[in-house]
Parts: sequence; C-alpha cells; structure tokens
Amino acid sequence: MGEERKRLVSGVGVSRRLGTLAALVILAAHASCASTRESTPEAVSGCYQVHLTAWQPAMPLGGDAEFVTPPDRMNLTLDTSEHPWRKGSFVVRPAPGSRDTIHTSGEWVLSDEKLEILWTNGFSGLTMDLSPTRHGFQGIARTFWDFPRATQTAGVEATRASCGE
Repeated sequence: MGEERKRLVSGVGVSRRLGTLAALVILAAHASCASTRESTPEAVSGCYQVHLTAWQPAMPLGGDAEFVTPPDRMNLTLDTSEHPWRKGSFVVRPAPGSRDTIHTSGEWVLSDEKLEILWTNGFSGLTMDLSPTRHGFQGIARTFWDFPRATQTAGVEATRASCGE
C-alpha cells in the first residue's frame, strides 16, 4: 500500500504543478494584454534596436533601397510633429549610434493598441505597423513609392534599447 500511495501522491503533485503552470501562463497573457491596453506615448517613448527581415517579394531596388531602409536604432520622442501625418503623432529620429540613413526623422502614433511609424522623404518610404511584445514591438513594414512599383513587406522587430551613445 505504501508504493501505491506514493504513486497517487506524486501524481497529484504533478497535476497541481501543471495546474499552477497553466494558471501562471494565463495570468501572464492577461497581464500582457492589460499592459497593451494601458500603453501611453510616455510609456512607449524611448530608444529601440530595429531589425527588418528581407523585403518580399524580392526585387532589385538599386539606389532606391535607401528610401526603404530605416535606422537600425530609433528614438521615439515625445516631440510633436510640425506637419503631422496623423493626429496625435510624435517625431521619431535615428537614435545615437544608428547607421547612416536618408531618414533624419519620421513620425509615430499609438492607436488601437498598435504602434504605427512612418519614414518618408515626402514621396517614398516605409510604414511600420507594430504590436507590443514583452521586450518591445513586432509587426510588418510596407514600402510605398511615388511611382508604379509593387509594395514589398518585411517583418520588423523593435527591441527596447538604451538611448546612450
């Protein structure tokens, strides 16, 4: 009877541990969703390391690649834009230490639990539609042009980073 009791008790222990683990996963998911709903520009502002996957469909862009290459580090500031693209938008700039880019600034806005970013020279560029993650944001970037060319998409990951140089 002793061995059978040990087996039953250890089985109950495993069930309890699995139940506790499931509850923690549900709580973490709920907390993540709650923090998404409570995001404010002040909480989102700051610097991020940016990584883009390859543009799809792949096509030779030649010299036009610079228009759809964002900084690899960006600073979401709380400065308001002089000529806003969207109501409530703020200025985004390359963060200190970022690679050279044609984009000296862009705009960002927080809406519908998403972060939307625009990098453009006024004619061509890219947009980013990002959702919150545990360490920043991820989503999709899309190209746009002032002449007929297919839109390309790429995956984007923006990870919170220091703004120090």
